[in-house]
Amino acid sequence: MLLGPGTRLGPYEVIGPLGAGGMGEVYRARDTRLRRDVAVKVLPDALASDGERLHRFEQEALAASALNHPNVLTIHDIGSEAGRPFVVFELLEGQTLREELRGSALPVRRTIELLSDRSTELGPYLSARRLDAQQTEALRAVVEQRLALGRLEGEVASLRDRLADGGARSAELRETLNSLGRTGAAAAGLRRQVLDRLRDATEASERLAAELAGKTLELAEARARFEETLAALAIRAPDQR
Repeated sequence: MLLGPGTRLGPYEVIGPLGAGGMGEVYRARDTRLRRDVAVKVLPDALASDGERLHRFEQEALAASALNHPNVLTIHDIGSEAGRPFVVFELLEGQTLREELRGSALPVRRTIELLSDRSTELGPYLSARRLDAQQTEALRAVVEQRLALGRLEGEVASLRDRLADGGARSAELRETLNSLGRTGAAAAGLRRQVLDRLRDATEASERLAAELAGKTLELAEARARFEETLAALAIRAPDQR
């Protein structure tokens, strides 16, 4: 790690190292403008002069900045200081998954949350948690239930968003309708067009509302089944062993 505490990268002041990899070094730094701690990824001098590596470094930042997802770090800034390119990310506090798994066996609910999110990475660690074949199979089954529950939650959220958009569209059409004059052939023609669109929007909203009601009920039933399965799962939390 090349940068010591106090090194400045534009408005960011390095506090200390966080880690390093093939595409850069990561430091904890202080944003002196917004008075918050951030993570700054720096391309080492040896790589900054490599055009291809520099391009990949910049493309990685651009690709990440275009995403908005709970599992993707938010990019705050990108810049260069004294020929040293850097990218500024949000700083995530806490343990890594590997660090958490080094301790005692995880509680059942926590294990299922992690498996539902990162099952391929947790697989090798499950064998070290003293689970027999029956327990492992039971755990995998409840994880599948949790994944299905997550998909239902996403569908319900999407339907709610679409219903809200439809309501906003209907409100706009009603405003347009109210603003049109009630006399004249042109006004009458426009009113018919707006009324047709409003009718279509209303019918679409009614269909979405019915679908949302069904999905919400399905979600409630799925949640109840998941909690029942979880309660009956033949794996105890560490403090119950």
